Amino acid sequence: MQVRNVISSFISAVSACKSRISSMVARVDATESRQCQQVTNDVFTLEGIIAGLSVECVGITRRTDSERPRPSGVAGGPCMPTATNCDLSTDLL
Repeated sequence: MQVRNVISSFISAVSACKSRISSMVARVDATESRQCQQVTNDVFTLEGIIAGLSVECVGITRRTDSERPRPSGVAGGPCMPTATNCDLSTDLL
């Protein structure tokens, strides 16, 4: 009879452990999912910022192109900024 009680207690303890482990796994999964979603949101935010800065940079480049005097003898000038000089998507990486 005592052996049966010990076995029953052991089975109950194992079941409780399994339940706790399952609960912990669920919490870890939820945390990982939230972290992954936050990283995804951050990436989308950064992509938007980069796109906005690229557009702004191209606009500035166009204004300065029309205002800047061209060096003599060089078509367009050697140091004229271009949209590729403002490609922030690669410059920031």
